Amino acid sequence: VNFALMVAWCCKRYPKHQPYAILRIFFRTFATWSWPSPVMCCPIQETPPTGVAKMPAWNPRNPSSRDASHIMPIITPVYPSMNSSYNVGIPQKRRIQEELVRAVHIMGGEDGKHGDADWRSLFKPSDFFSRHANYLQLTIRGNNEEDFTKWLRFCESRLRILISGLEGPEVRAWPFAKFMKRDFTPEGGSVSEDEMDGPQEAVFFIGLRFAVGLESISLKKYSSDFLYNHINSWEGRKPGMDLLMAVVLQQDLPFDLIEQHVKSDESSEAATVETDGTSSDSDDEGKKENPKPFAHIRPTFSGQDL
Repeated sequence: VNFALMVAWCCKRYPKHQPYAILRIFFRTFATWSWPSPVMCCPIQETPPTGVAKMPAWNPRNPSSRDASHIMPIITPVYPSMNSSYNVGIPQKRRIQEELVRAVHIMGGEDGKHGDADWRSLFKPSDFFSRHANYLQLTIRGNNEEDFTKWLRFCESRLRILISGLEGPEVRAWPFAKFMKRDFTPEGGSVSEDEMDGPQEAVFFIGLRFAVGLESISLKKYSSDFLYNHINSWEGRKPGMDLLMAVVLQQDLPFDLIEQHVKSDESSEAATVETDGTSSDSDDEGKKENPKPFAHIRPTFSGQDL
């Protein structure tokens, strides 16, 4: 919905442009958009149509609402006008804008005269798993398909709290916007052939970067509040519904699983991550560098941090 509204914004302002021009305008416009200035296809709709009950519309000037705190507002064009991206935090916004900047470079930069001639570069597989030295791996499990689906949806609805909570003076987070599902056999157990469906799990990854010079860190302060106050207290939780968290180095990632969900690419396979506080050779030219003082360092972690 969010990207559809952003495309509609471009089409409304350039109705006679060809599709390729609209695409270039889209990336160039939103790579440099001054959020939290809202993206609006039309003025805020505050008056309800005939026969429709009065409902609150998005209003950042209302002191009793949280609208003023929204990071990346994209406003729906129908009554009641609402921010369709209310759950986007600083890490998600940073990740989106990095990709928009990369697309601007591929499609010719600011003047449209430079960049890759082959637009297929826009659709190359993500190199997310070669960009960072450290990752937070979250594994969500359920004993059967029904329990797993309910548990996954609940955990997914709370992940933005964890991602935003990871942002601080020592840590920056880069979420990968995809769950990777697979069947699994519980440790020391087996799946009965009589069961209609067996245990399932989904894995989610968050890239981590740390302040330059940081030698050790405990992530317990970031994970404890999330687990105790937002996950473990859910009344619908059943035995077998688990969420596991672990810090994983790049070379220890489950690449067999990742390759099933992210198509391999020669350039990403050859990519490596530097460990001297600089960006890796795999970073595309024109892509925003990770702002100092955060970089690809590998601090040590406390034994019980998660």
